[in-house]
Amino acid sequence: MVAPQLGSHLASDFTGLDLLVQKGIESALRILPALRDSIAVRQREEFDVEAQAPHALLHIGNVRLVGDTLPSGQLELLQNLFAGKTVTILHIRKAVSELYAMGDFRDIYAELEFRDSVFAMTIHVVPHPVVHAVRLDGSTLIPVEELMPFFAPLEGNRLNSLRSRRSMEQLLSHYRDNGYSLARILRTEFDTASGILTVAIDEGAITTMSIEGTKKTRNWVIWREMVMNDRDVFTVAKANQSIDNVNATGLFDQILLEIRYVDNHPRIIVKTTERQSELIRLGARYDNERNLQSSLELRDDNFLGTATEIGTSLAGGLRNLKYVIEARANRILNSFFTFSVTGYYHARNIFVYGNDPAIQSATKFGRLRVGEYDQAQYGGVFSLGKQVERLGNFTVEYRFEATHVASLSGLSLGAEELTLQAFRVNSTVDTQDKLPFPSSGSLMTISYEIATSRVAGDIGYSKIFFSYEWFDTFFKRHTLHPKFVFGFADETLPLSQQFSLGGENSFYGLAEEDSRGRQLFLLNVEYRFFFPFRLVWDTYLTVRYDLGSIWPTQSAIRLVDFHHGIGAGFGLDTPIGPARLSIGRSFFFRRDLLNQPVSLGPIMGYFSVGYEF
Repeated sequence: MVAPQLGSHLASDFTGLDLLVQKGIESALRILPALRDSIAVRQREEFDVEAQAPHALLHIGNVRLVGDTLPSGQLELLQNLFAGKTVTILHIRKAVSELYAMGDFRDIYAELEFRDSVFAMTIHVVPHPVVHAVRLDGSTLIPVEELMPFFAPLEGNRLNSLRSRRSMEQLLSHYRDNGYSLARILRTEFDTASGILTVAIDEGAITTMSIEGTKKTRNWVIWREMVMNDRDVFTVAKANQSIDNVNATGLFDQILLEIRYVDNHPRIIVKTTERQSELIRLGARYDNERNLQSSLELRDDNFLGTATEIGTSLAGGLRNLKYVIEARANRILNSFFTFSVTGYYHARNIFVYGNDPAIQSATKFGRLRVGEYDQAQYGGVFSLGKQVERLGNFTVEYRFEATHVASLSGLSLGAEELTLQAFRVNSTVDTQDKLPFPSSGSLMTISYEIATSRVAGDIGYSKIFFSYEWFDTFFKRHTLHPKFVFGFADETLPLSQQFSLGGENSFYGLAEEDSRGRQLFLLNVEYRFFFPFRLVWDTYLTVRYDLGSIWPTQSAIRLVDFHHGIGAGFGLDTPIGPARLSIGRSFFFRRDLLNQPVSLGPIMGYFSVGYEF
């Protein structure tokens, strides 16, 4: 038995078929010498009759041919083998079988006649007729002119089973090279009167399709993801695309396409193994800004079997609280539009920072907490989106939100009590290969938001945000990660909607949300090294340089106004999320002194475990 080693290649994976065929050929070649030796042994045993039955020996006088000519040299070869020789019936049978195996004859047999104490042997041959033309029936996907060269060796020659088989194998190989893997020869017919060979081709049209294995999911959820239907011709590309589409729903652990032949016609069976859709997720996070936080999420990713996600989540700690209830559909009926409806309550305490007046040095500056305020936002969002080429996930949102900002202690940035009515257009393109430590890919977000005071809102504003980052890994362990962020809004943008700068993932040397404003520019350049050994989990070393600033109002972006930050840290990819420990410092070049000395900020440490809520 030939059993090639295919590794983890699944039956549902229609890619890399050339490699699988090559592995099959290699496996067959490895056992071919043993097969040849086995056949040779059987032949020696079968034809070694002289030692076992001396009385079965026949003395051949002469050899002649009746019926037609043999290929060049074959009659002379038979005469040399048998004329005047003593042989057995099995030797004669072997020679005749070898002649028949050449494929030129419809029938061939030997006749022996005893004359004068010797046998006269007559070879009777019935040749195949000559093929005058070849006609292909059923070829609709590939032009006949492209297929006919495979049958050129047949025309003008006698019908030969070996040459015919070779021509048909070449035709089927050509179909498979073009992705039509179920194409086959339905039948062959030869008209002896006209000499026309007719080859009927079945290109692999699917008769029916059915689904097996679903218990909860509605069948139409699967059918809308398939790119082939009844009566379509099966292709590898369509099969792969269909499997990818169904897998992308996230509802199944396994999807297989099985091909069964019913009444000699292919039938496609979509075999599924459903994933548990009712989920309870628990999470935890600790960081030096908001201390211990936890989360609880209840979700059904396949509500009523319709591929609609509904869920609610509660997350936060002593300084932040977030509650969300959401319904989402990745496709609306058979369209490619998505929608989501979300209700939320989001509250958090935010520190206010200012320069430390106790530091009078021209080469140092400090930041300290001068106040704290509470910011609460609650409302609802309706979103309609679509996956658009080059724009990724493109969404249009309507948000109705109430905002409450109140001072808790010290200096506050101002109180707010607003009702917002905002529209936002957003595009997100995410090609990152993994989280939380991608090694390749990019993430781009572009959004434009406009709020209006008509009908329901208390204030109007416009806001633009752009973020782009990418990851490029070289020599397997070295990753470069640049990131660019730009935000701009008009002067009516309220405090609760402003951009912020500072924190471990934003700007080294500044605390989380150290500054807020209506205009933001930020550039990060990070280098990451993936350790060749593990400290329990995958371990990373990072070094990052930050350049940017934030302005309360519209202002010219000048390099001399920018602050700088530099820092380094360790990261672990733990089962509950990334664990990071880092240290950094910010600085800027003073413009009020002639020699423009560097003014250094305080050294700040950061620590976090788990995903952000």
